[in-house]
Order: sequence, then C-alpha cells, then structure tokens
Amino acid sequence: MKQPGDVPNFANVILPSWVWNSNPRGYFSEAAFVGSKASFDENGWTVFAKERVDPSFPPLVNAFDIAESGMVSRYEFLSALAGTETIEMSSATREVGERELEKKRLRAERVGDLVDTLSYWQLSVMLASRETLADVCRDIYGKLLEIPLEASPGEVAFPNASLHVISKNPALGYRLELIAFLLRARYDYDARKGDVSHLHEAIKNGELIFDSSRGLSDGIALFDVYVGPLVGALTPAVWSIVALRPSGVIFYSLGRLVRGFRSDPAELMHMLPVRGSVETVPFPVLGDGAARAAIQWWTERIGKLLSIISDPAVFTDRNGMYVATKHLHAALTVEQLFRRVTSIQVAHRDANARRVLFFSVLDTIDRLTGHDIEYTCSLANARRAYERVEGAIPSASAEILLPAARRAIDALEELQQGFFIARQAGSGDVVFKDDKGKNVRKSLDAATASYVKLLRDATHGHGAKFVNKKTQTNALLAHHNGSIPYDIVLLSYLYLLEFLVDLDKQRKRFFDGGRI
Repeated sequence: MKQPGDVPNFANVILPSWVWNSNPRGYFSEAAFVGSKASFDENGWTVFAKERVDPSFPPLVNAFDIAESGMVSRYEFLSALAGTETIEMSSATREVGERELEKKRLRAERVGDLVDTLSYWQLSVMLASRETLADVCRDIYGKLLEIPLEASPGEVAFPNASLHVISKNPALGYRLELIAFLLRARYDYDARKGDVSHLHEAIKNGELIFDSSRGLSDGIALFDVYVGPLVGALTPAVWSIVALRPSGVIFYSLGRLVRGFRSDPAELMHMLPVRGSVETVPFPVLGDGAARAAIQWWTERIGKLLSIISDPAVFTDRNGMYVATKHLHAALTVEQLFRRVTSIQVAHRDANARRVLFFSVLDTIDRLTGHDIEYTCSLANARRAYERVEGAIPSASAEILLPAARRAIDALEELQQGFFIARQAGSGDVVFKDDKGKNVRKSLDAATASYVKLLRDATHGHGAKFVNKKTQTNALLAHHNGSIPYDIVLLSYLYLLEFLVDLDKQRKRFFDGGRI
C-alpha cells in the first residue's frame, strides 16, 4: 500500500495550450510521457513517465558491444543508430569541422604521436555522416588494432581494444523541456495572460523561446556530462576515447592503460608555476571484458538516474502539482556534480584547481544527500561508502571503476598522519583548549574531517568567521603540517559512485526536496 510521502507515479501539470504549436499531446508523445486531460484546470494534465506505466518500455539509455576480440562484429547496429539521428549539422558548422579535421590529419601524419592520431579519429567519428558512420568506425577500429607498440615495433599496442556504444532514447532530449515550458509560462507575464505574439516574433527571428538555464543543463544533448567520470575513472591514465554523436556516445576502449599526461610541458601554458602531482600512480592491468563490464554497469546506473531526473512526478508538491523550479534545481545540481568530478579528473597538473573543485563537489554532495563535509570526510564514513560501492559493482567492472575510490581512502588515511603534534606526543588524539580553558579532545578521524571543512571554508579566506570556531580553527592549523595528499580530491569520485548506487534512496530525496 502506498504510504504518505511516497513518490507518486504521476504529476498534475498546468500546461499552456499554446505549447508545442498548441499540441501538448504531440509533446507528450515525443517525450515518452503519457498525458491525459484533467479536470483541476482548463489546461490541466495528468502526466506519467512512460516507463512507470509500461513495463515493456525500453531503458532510456542502452549500451551495446560493436566489436571485440572473439565476438562477431555488429556494425549494422551503428548504421541503424545513425539512422535515428534527426539533428542536422549546419553547413557552416560542418565546414569549420572539416577544416579542423584536415588540420588534425596533417598533424597526425607529421608528428605521429598517439594523442594526435586519436584526436583525428575522434573528430572523424563526430563528423561522419549518418550513411558513413559504420564504415568510419570500422576503419578506425581496424587501424587501432594495428598501432605498433613503441617499445617493441614488432608487437601491437592495443590487441585487446574494443568498440562499444551508449545509445540514448530521443525522448530524453525532450523531457526536460517541460521545465522550460513552465518557467516561460510563469515568468513571462504577457504569455501568462495569453498574449503570445512576442513569442511568434522571436521564432521568426530565429530565437529560442524556451531557453531557461539551457546552458547550465545541456548535458543530455551530447551526453558528455554523463560519460565524463567514466572515461576519467582511472586518471591520470586513459583507458578509452569517446566520440559524441546526437544518438549517443561511441567508445573505443584501448584494452589497457595509457599515460594521460606528459610529465614535461605539452603546451606553453604548462610552463606556468603551478604544482601538480609528484606521486607515481600504479596502473592496473585490465582483464578481458573489463571495459565492456564497466560501460554496461555505468550505463544501467545512468539510465536509471535519467529516468528519475526526467520524471515530473518526482518533482511534485504534496498535492501532486508539478513544480518546475524544484525540477530545475535538481537537474542543475546533478549535472554540476558530474561536470565537476570530470574537471577534477582532467586537472591533473594543477593541485590547487583540483582542490577547489573538490570542495565544490563536497558542497554539491551535501545539497543532494544532506551529508555535510565533516560527514563525507570522516574516514569511517568514507570506508562505509567504499564498502557499499564495492558490494554493488561487479568484479569485472570494478577493475576500471574502483581504483580511484580506493586511492581516495588511502589519501584520507594519509591526511590523518599530518597531525604531527598528536603523532609526536603519542596521544592518538588532537588536544587543544577551548575559549574557557577546557581541554577539547578530537579523534584523528574527527579532527581530519574538521580540518577538511576548515580548508573548504578558507576558499573565502583563512580565519574563522564565527567566534565559536576561532579556537578550533587556530588549533587545527597549528596541529597539522598542511601537507594535503594529492588523491584526497578523489573522494568526490567515491561519493559520485555512492550516489549512483543509492538511486532508489535518491529518488525519494528529490521528491522530499532534501536540501535542494
């Protein structure tokens, strides 16, 4: 029996009749919603996400294996997938892309570095026409298998390379438009009164009329946001390259790890005096099928997440009415989480930039889950999160997905060792006196979590803002040597994995409003 506070299966939506060329039913069909006229308002609709009422409805996101050693290739699937693409690249954009492609081709031939070759192939897939996509992907896969091993030219570098695709249902591109419809209807007061003449004029001028916060929530369009942390999971190593298409993402797994960063400057800007990692990261050997398993697990989780984040029923009030602003905040927050984790993975050369992004991610996790920084940076809680993630991820997938999370735990343990006074005194705790002269004793776990919180607060400048925090702030800065393990930022990735594991719980948090 449904309990009070349970997430409803449908949303009551007041949708202006002029939406979608005065054809709301047409919009519902494109978005894979089931909409029925309702009596609570003349423009009232009862809206279901199709997967909530139709068990046979396919997942919004799917992963398919195209080519791999020992399997029959499925390039015809790429042809079929390309045939579903309805977004046409403008002639001007294509012309610019073709010029860039030629530059990349010439550089790859002249220089011969792996990164130049892969970059050329990546853009080739992105620019391939619907008719030629399968052939382009087949040709690149064959060439990838033939790349010689630099240290031993008689051997190939990537004998276990494989080709995969994550496809997305076109409905995803329409679902979040509901937010924009309702925001325009609410905040455009002329349209709210029924005067939409200015909308028609804007359309004639080639403008978008439902454009609220689009630049902050456009990750579904090319799907880059949602695959970024997967591709960067083994940072600073690279295990795959991806090419973005309107219908999904093409994955070329290399079958092994390749160093993703040069130790010496690769560009002039790399000569600026910023500090990067001085630690060597061991690269695990990937087993057969590790890429396939990781992509499948990730795709299943992302598909479930997007089903939740695109379901208007999750973002209703206690009366069942859809709240567009509630939906917008959740969608923006989730996209921000994925974007910033990827940025951390990419910013290997700049420890300071990574750390600032890390604090931002912890704040985002707090907003999503209600777990503040002193909770997430407790070693005991981080270990529990790791155990939950480890128990939920199959062993084959874990080869790619778990090493960075394990490194985060090791870094948090190392951060505790920075409390040199406690270590040298042999007390095992951080001890200081409060404003009244009384002894305060913090365990290393609690002191470390408070220390990370202190560093996060210091992004606004060092020194406690509130009087009751000054004594602790000063004591922690005195007790710790200030050496921050480089991999501490990977806690952000660990908690992203935990977020993906706990989606049933997260669906309820979204509905309840949580901290959003």
